[in-house]
Amino acid sequence: MVLENYGLKEKIESSFGTAFLSKKRFVDKDELVEKGKEIYKKIWDKLEPAHKGEIVAIEIKTGDYFLGKDLVEADEKAREKYPDEVFYLARIGYRAAWHFR
Repeated sequence: MVLENYGLKEKIESSFGTAFLSKKRFVDKDELVEKGKEIYKKIWDKLEPAHKGEIVAIEIKTGDYFLGKDLVEADEKAREKYPDEVFYLARIGYRAAWHFR
């Protein structure tokens, strides 16, 4: 995936998930991860086990979240409602959203 194709400029990895920064505005990485984790913990019980392995995109200002089978699907759903926002992304039920072999 080319980040620029999605209006993104930087990927942030954490042990809990991954977030992306938008070219359109600055977002504090620590705040994004902290709020994203906080919201994820509140909605976790609604998401598992029915959506385990799917990606959740969380809009941290409103707490709205969008599910997808992969990053692209979750991102597209989230951007339909919030085209200029930055989302906290996590794989439901896993410590990391992606792994590399």
